[in-house]
Order: sequence, then structure tokens, then C-alpha cells
Amino acid sequence: MLVFWILVPIFVALGLYLLWYARRRRAMLEAFAKEAGLRMQPRAEASLEARLERCFSLQQPGLVRSFGQLASLVKGDPVWIFRSVELLDLNPHGQAQSTHFNRIAALFPVPDTLNSEFFLLDKNGQARSLLPGSAAPDTKFVAMVNEVARSSGARHPLSVTCSRGSGLIYFEPFVVGGETLDDVKALYRIAQGISQRLG
Repeated sequence: MLVFWILVPIFVALGLYLLWYARRRRAMLEAFAKEAGLRMQPRAEASLEARLERCFSLQQPGLVRSFGQLASLVKGDPVWIFRSVELLDLNPHGQAQSTHFNRIAALFPVPDTLNSEFFLLDKNGQARSLLPGSAAPDTKFVAMVNEVARSSGARHPLSVTCSRGSGLIYFEPFVVGGETLDDVKALYRIAQGISQRLG
């Protein structure tokens, strides 16, 4: 019985924190949409969920990547900004320590020929491929993304994926949930800049 009285407050506190966390991020995207003069919709269109699954699911055995719980969608031209939970397991040989990640992501069109880029760009402009056994990212593409990210005010490592006609980016701050409104604006500018450079 003692364990029960210890665990109940912990679970209540955790639930309240998660509720505050979700509301804070939703309010941040609402503020971004209002400031940018864009429309926000609370839930995802089925076509957007299908696009994420079609473009970014991993074909390699033992690897998993999918997106769910899409919310706070802001439609720009041609960029979507949204909140999502990413299920990501890049360890084909065992259990990952953590597989569910809350993201604020940007989705945008890219040429179909750019079909195999999935890397993390650190704050020093160095790119590391995220798929086990994959080739190093294309150096010209990395240089372009780095230039756009720096000019757009990126403060965190940036995850970049281009596959099947779509690009997806999100920041990976060292403190989970550490994005600010300025980071959302920077993410949008980066997505626009990459899309324009590739267009």
C-alpha cells in the first residue's frame, strides 16, 4: 500500500507536466501562425499522414520510422509546420533506449531525384548519416543546407531527410523540448530556403 501512495503523486505530476508541455508547444505554434499570417488547423489531414508514411518509412529490415499524433498544423507555401510524435528505431540488432520523440517538424517538396538523404547536421556544419551502413551525405547538398541553416538562425543540430519527393527537417536540441518561438521561425525559414534552392 505504501508503494501506491508513492506512485500516485508521481504519475499525477507526470501527467500534469505532459499536459503543460503539449499546451506550451501548441501555443508556440499558434503564436507563429498568427505572426506569420498563416492558418493553423488542430488536426492532421489524412493525406498528410499518408505522405509522411509513404515518404519517410524505412525499408531496411529491423529499422522503424513513422509519425503519429500530428497536431497544430500550420500551412505555409509550400511548407507545413506541425507537432508530431516520431517513432524512430535505427538499431537493427536490439532494443533502442528510447524510440518515441516529440518533434516540431517542417515538411516541404524536393525533387524526386534527391532520394536518399537522412543525416544530422551539427552546429559546426558537420553532417552524420543516420542510417546504419549508408553512404555519407552528398557534400554539395550538406553545404547548401548548412548555408541556409546558418543564415536562418539555426541554434540546434538539424535533422534532415529527403525522400520520395518530400523533405523533412526538425531541430534536435540538447534539452528535450528546448525549442522556442524563434526556433520555429528559423525552422520555417530553413524549409523555405532549401525548397527554393532545390526548386
